[in-house]
Amino acid sequence: MFSDNEYKKTDWENYRALKKGEVIMDTDEVLHDKKGWKKTICAGGLAPDPQFTSHRMYRRLKTEQDKLEEDKVLLEIYMHGFNDELDGISNESNFSDLRLLRAYNLGREHAIMGDDIRSVDYLTNEEILDRIRNQKS
Repeated sequence: MFSDNEYKKTDWENYRALKKGEVIMDTDEVLHDKKGWKKTICAGGLAPDPQFTSHRMYRRLKTEQDKLEEDKVLLEIYMHGFNDELDGISNESNFSDLRLLRAYNLGREHAIMGDDIRSVDYLTNEEILDRIRNQKS
């Protein structure tokens, strides 16, 4: 594994950013000057607002509940894109998170393809999530 002196790479598939005010746990990690992630020494404190670049960013290993909530959001955004395309609403998405943008755009693409490519209509939620995560159309 990693020694205390080694930095870990960013891995948002398995970690989530701490929100402002969350209690920092001893298993959380902190980003050190964009070199990488290390275990925190500030356990018990409150995470600062990560939107300010002068603040440290903390992350935590995702739980199963975190993953389920993320899947729900991705599918909601996918359906939002799907319905926007069907309703003729112009692409007004403004997502800073690349995964959300991919979900929205994939929903729009699938709304267009659905009538011509029937297999798109029969995709399961898991297959849609897999395509969002792996950038497959």
